Amino acid sequence: MPAIAEKAAAAFPIWAATGPNARRAILMKAAAALESKADAFVEAMMAEIGATKGWALFNLGLAASIVREAAALPTQISGEVIPSDKPGCLSMALREPVGVILGIAPWNAPIILGVRSIAVPLACGNAVILKASETCPRTHEIIVEAFAEAGFPEGVVNVVTNAPADAAEVVGALIDAPAVKWI
Repeated sequence: MPAIAEKAAAAFPIWAATGPNARRAILMKAAAALESKADAFVEAMMAEIGATKGWALFNLGLAASIVREAAALPTQISGEVIPSDKPGCLSMALREPVGVILGIAPWNAPIILGVRSIAVPLACGNAVILKASETCPRTHEIIVEAFAEAGFPEGVVNVVTNAPADAAEVVGALIDAPAVKWI
């Protein structure tokens, strides 16, 4: 697991330095790429969790909307002036990307909750690791494939899958990875 965290950490500076309008454009492409994979999502969700076509398509539609909402954020991230007790001083807080963010996605609404765990961190300039549910790994892999097709730099959007028996060990290793800054 440390290897994937290091891969994400290596890609982080490239993505963090990407301008807000470029991040917005790639996120918009990601929303469209998700929608273009409707058949794959339906097939995966039906096979993995017994979802109906309607539930899978609802997941997909809401997830694409989440990405579009996140795409509006990069140009709205701002700092703020903080009152200072020292005369003549101006204190300012800036919001900056922190690094590698770990998103742990469940199985019950896999596209919605998988996308929700990575969209805003990506919009804010962070690299992400999506820890897929053991119940629906293919569904979560398709999410990451769509983001890659949208043009995210290599290593910025990552997915980890594992056998159910290995879940505790894998999650523990990801949480403990020094490169992971936020969960």
